[in-house]
Amino acid sequence: MWWMWMMGCAGEPATDETDTTSEDTSTQVDTGTEAFETTVGPWSDCGRGTECATLEVPLQPGSAEGLELWVRRLLPPQPATRALWFVDGGPGDPGTRVVPDLGFFHKVFPNLAIYALDQRGSGASTPLGCEAEEAAGSDGGSEITESEWSSCIASLDPSWLQAFGTRQAADDLALAIDQLTPELDNVVWGLSYGTLLVQRYLEQHPDQPEAVILDGLVPPDWTFAEFDGSMDATGRDYLARCDADPTCAEQLGGDAVSFAEDTLAGLAQLPCAGVGPTEARAILGALLLQGDDRGVMPAVLARLARCDTDDQAAMATLLSRFGGEPDQSQVLLAHISSSELMPPGTDPDAAGDALSDTIVATGAGAWVARRAAQWPAFERPAQPVATTDRPVLMLHGGLDPTVTMPRVQALLGAYPRGQSATPPSAGHVTLNFSDCAVDAYLIFLDDPTASVPGCTEEVWPEVWGGSPLQAQRLFGTSDPWGG
Repeated sequence: MWWMWMMGCAGEPATDETDTTSEDTSTQVDTGTEAFETTVGPWSDCGRGTECATLEVPLQPGSAEGLELWVRRLLPPQPATRALWFVDGGPGDPGTRVVPDLGFFHKVFPNLAIYALDQRGSGASTPLGCEAEEAAGSDGGSEITESEWSSCIASLDPSWLQAFGTRQAADDLALAIDQLTPELDNVVWGLSYGTLLVQRYLEQHPDQPEAVILDGLVPPDWTFAEFDGSMDATGRDYLARCDADPTCAEQLGGDAVSFAEDTLAGLAQLPCAGVGPTEARAILGALLLQGDDRGVMPAVLARLARCDTDDQAAMATLLSRFGGEPDQSQVLLAHISSSELMPPGTDPDAAGDALSDTIVATGAGAWVARRAAQWPAFERPAQPVATTDRPVLMLHGGLDPTVTMPRVQALLGAYPRGQSATPPSAGHVTLNFSDCAVDAYLIFLDDPTASVPGCTEEVWPEVWGGSPLQAQRLFGTSDPWGG
């Protein structure tokens, strides 16, 4: 799904089952009925210098039934004294895919072990699925289509789904740390939806970590009902900034937002290369959310408005570059979003109709509203701001399209030992955009009590229209603007 683009870096799956250690531990956990034996399987090579193992955990507190979690680690070149636990977003993205790409931390911290779980229901951690997902692929892919969701939902067992909420996932993280790195100083790092899950973890286990990093903040009371409106507001803000660039102003008439509105209105009458207003909004939203290629948004608008033969070819190439997360759990995404991150009673038709007023919107909020209208009813856990005396570093970009900066202001001041870095030009996940944010990470990881830069004056340079290399990759031509 276009709107779930996050870091864009996927680790390779486990391919070698050769044991690298003979470690196999077990712990008796009091679940309130009978003791549950938590077991850690042997570590084995799973590619790119990493090791993987399984962790057996209780299905629910008080349950003697268990499920398997998949854990991946990247050990440092020196004996480990600290561990960085990565918590991915989504919901539904398997965190272990990113572990091999985090080795850059070892250049600065040669004693830092890196760990991640596939959250329960995702990746290799007892994945949630349905018959429709297994049978999907009329277009050669595996995405559940709109027409297949009703039968998918009907095939799910609500009592089984009850075990796949944020509370259980937060307990899994705490149990994994207890089992695998109890002797190390543990820093827990959440990105995007992972920040929401880490806040749940802090609510339930406030004293476990040494420190916490939250990047791409999702406040505890946020829901997907805000998603499309936030993305459109940020997209308008971003496009308006290109009016100050001479080339962009020339191409879009000096008023990029009005140009976008007029272009989408024209596409409603005559689509370009199969791209109507809905598809155009989604393309712009995906580029803004993914971030690396957001600079080509004005060029996309210019090409859609002109729509000559070369533009049609460029748009066809661009569409071929889009794709979903092939290893994302669509059912877990729908379950967490519907049961915990959408207000009860949200009208899916109204959510869909609201998209007609937007110019940059992937439609994620409307998509979740449609799922939630059919999803089994669940008791929604309250999510207050966690209380912890641990150091917390919070990072958020001024151009984050999922949650606007005003929306996170209360969270930025919520922790007694909290610090914030808010680079105004950064998008979703500041680590991808801001050198200042990188400095804040490194300072905090070195010493969580040290002061970090606020990054409020940093400006991230934009290449409006995109570079020739971007244009070649996205449009099939080195000229981003065409014409």
